[in-house]
Amino acid sequence: MRKDRDEYNKIYKLDMNEEWTGGAYDEEGEAVFCDICGGELKWDQAKGEWHCPECGQVMSRAVYFDYIGAEPPGTECLINCRENYPFCKKYCDRYLIDPRDPMLE
Repeated sequence: MRKDRDEYNKIYKLDMNEEWTGGAYDEEGEAVFCDICGGELKWDQAKGEWHCPECGQVMSRAVYFDYIGAEPPGTECLINCRENYPFCKKYCDRYLIDPRDPMLE
């Protein structure tokens, strides 16, 4: 019985921390969905890009910013940063983020 439960958890159990930090969000913190298939986009920290696990679409940082209508706080954010935007605003040390930004509330 224990082995069956362990197998089930390996396959189906969600890691909520991973879901939050590996998700794709717009400027208001809402989930972002693929414009091709409607699947929920995910962040890949190792590659520094967003992707759709359902259809395979990949978005670079510049494409993703354009897609969600975001204005990066600076060029280094757009070119050199490899953090999940806008989640990274909560701890960014490169720029002074407006304290009224929805991600900081």
